[in-house]
Amino acid sequence: MAVGSYFGQSMTSIVERLLGEQMADGGWNCEQENGSTRGSFHTTINVLEGLLEHERASSGSAENPHQSEMVNARMRDLGFDMDERESRPIRWNTLRAMRVLDRYERGP
Repeated sequence: MAVGSYFGQSMTSIVERLLGEQMADGGWNCEQENGSTRGSFHTTINVLEGLLEHERASSGSAENPHQSEMVNARMRDLGFDMDERESRPIRWNTLRAMRVLDRYERGP
């Protein structure tokens, strides 16, 4: 979704599907169809990154303005601050770095 949004492709149907598949705990899990009942940290981050890129790509457009409002509301509901101003830490980069370090510490 992030790549498609970046290149200007319509991601509306994917966004609607993902928002409809959000789990009760607020996350997403690609194993939900196999019975998983809890959100996966990794899948949730991927979905949120995609929603963020979709929102960035679609903001300021006359087409489907309700879509970005829905994504913004979802981000607010989840308590994720996407404020990435200059000279401030970017939480997504910090999160990615933490994931890399965690994986490194666990080893192969």
